[in-house]
Amino acid sequence: MYETPHDKLMLIARRDVGSISNISVRYKDDAYDRLWTPRQFENFTILNTSLSIDQTSSNSLQPPLIVMRTANAPRRAIQYINMLLEPKDPKGKFYIYMHFAEIVKLQRNETRVHCIGQW
Repeated sequence: MYETPHDKLMLIARRDVGSISNISVRYKDDAYDRLWTPRQFENFTILNTSLSIDQTSSNSLQPPLIVMRTANAPRRAIQYINMLLEPKDPKGKFYIYMHFAEIVKLQRNETRVHCIGQW
């Protein structure tokens, strides 16, 4: 997540949502030595996989594989992850990059839906 006051980017955080170790990730798991801090949510199940994660797609940001192999899943059918972001400057904007990977194989009649909104 990046806040952009005066057209400059400032890093606020890189989150590892679903960390199974609850330990921050850096080099050598992240080729660019970025810091990914664990973020877990109450009433969510932590998922992880050993399935192959496609790292060859056009994602030039290359999030670490250890981060992409974990996730948080709701325990109830409809449950949301809420992250409140408030810029210090009322004219400030946020640019948020989210990375998704299929870590649980779906059945033929199943679909996965991500609803990302602004309130």
